[in-house]
Amino acid sequence: MGDHKSAKSPLLYIQQPNIKTPRASMQSHYRTPKKAFDDNKKGYPMSKKRQVNWSNFGKQDNDDEAEEEVTESSEEDSDQQESSHDRKKFKDMTLEERVYYFLDAPKHAPVMRCEVKTEGRNYRGMIIDYQEKNVYMRVGKRTTPTAIPFDTITEIRLLGF
Repeated sequence: MGDHKSAKSPLLYIQQPNIKTPRASMQSHYRTPKKAFDDNKKGYPMSKKRQVNWSNFGKQDNDDEAEEEVTESSEEDSDQQESSHDRKKFKDMTLEERVYYFLDAPKHAPVMRCEVKTEGRNYRGMIIDYQEKNVYMRVGKRTTPTAIPFDTITEIRLLGF
């Protein structure tokens, strides 16, 4: 390879004035630190279907047990899929379930706004707390929560963020 620390002269000669060739200071070496590679620390769990006992691979007696393990793991997977389908739509929830839906939202997600309709008035804002049959709600830009008796609520609508 040639000298990499200085710029090379052009390959195609075009009549140029007589000046010295430029000296380009370049980095000569770079080294990245090597990281220890460990599959178990990466956090990629092996699926239960792929776990195979290789010590008993050639034996006929354990084939029935291996088939049972695969069917058990497939049953567990189907149970997990059913539990994910058990979540109700917001429209199908009762009023109390809707209140808990707003309270149990994850902290990293933005706070959901809603509209609470009562017998006398409509409230738009964020549900903060639910204690002793009272729903505490921050209405509009106010900092103090408004207490709404749960018995007077007729409908709760999801507005968004």
